[in-house]
Amino acid sequence: TAHNTYPHNNTHRDLDHDFRIQICQLANAIIAHCPANAQDVTHHFGRSDNVFVIPHGHYIDVYPSNQTQSQARKDLKIPDNDFVFGFIGGILPYKGIDDLLDSFQQLASQNSWLVLTGGGPGTYPEQIRQQIKGHPRIVSKIVDGDMQASNQDLLLFIEASDVVVLPFRATMTSGSVILALSRAKPVITPALGCLPSVVLPGAGLLYDPSQKHSLLRAMQKIQNWDRAKSSAVALASVQRFDWDQIAKMTLKAYQS
Repeated sequence: TAHNTYPHNNTHRDLDHDFRIQICQLANAIIAHCPANAQDVTHHFGRSDNVFVIPHGHYIDVYPSNQTQSQARKDLKIPDNDFVFGFIGGILPYKGIDDLLDSFQQLASQNSWLVLTGGGPGTYPEQIRQQIKGHPRIVSKIVDGDMQASNQDLLLFIEASDVVVLPFRATMTSGSVILALSRAKPVITPALGCLPSVVLPGAGLLYDPSQKHSLLRAMQKIQNWDRAKSSAVALASVQRFDWDQIAKMTLKAYQS
C-alpha cells in the first residue's frame, strides 16, 4: 500500500527510492488511495500494472464520545462563543505547525483560539512548546518522546474545535484529515496529494502552500462560514469511504 510516496522525514532519499522500486517489482499488486497516488507510483517507481485505487476508510463511530463542544471547551477553559482552530497529530516538522502558529498570531480577532495536541520524537516538540509559551489563547497538550496523544485527548481537542487545521508541508494521504471529517469538523489543509479528492467543496478550505499568506487567508475566511452546514458537508465527505465497500475492493485486488 503506497500510503505516501516517500517517508515524511527521510534522510536517505536514494535508499528510500531504491527500496520502493524493489517493493514495486516484488509486489503482485499495489494499492493507492487516490488517482494522484497511483500516478506517483508509476512516475517515481515505474509500476503501472495492477495498481488499484482504493480510498482510505473513514473513522466514523471508531472513537465513540458523548462529549459536547460546550463541555470540551469548559474542560479547556475556552469561552463557548469564541472561534476555535484545532490541530491534532504528530508534532513533527513536516506537519507545518510553525506555519500554523505564525498565521494564528497574525489573526486580528481577539476571539480566536488555537488548541493542539500530539507528540513526537526529538527536540521539535519542545521547540513548539517554547513558541507558544505564555500565549493567552493557545491551549496545548504535547506528549514527550515517541508517545502519541491519547484517544481521550484527541476527542477532547477535536470536539472543542470549530475547524481542524492541518497545514502539511508535504503529504499524500492523511488519517488526521479523515479523522477530523469523521467527527464532522471542517478542515483547512493544503491542496496536496489525495486531499483534494477527500475534502468536498464546503467541507473546508484547500489552499496553495506555494502562495504567501494563503493559510492565513483561509483561516480568516472560514470564520464566516455557516458552521452547521460545513459540519454536515464534512461528514458527507468521508461517508463515501465505507469500509464494507473498501473490503470488497481490496478483496478484488487480492483475487486479481
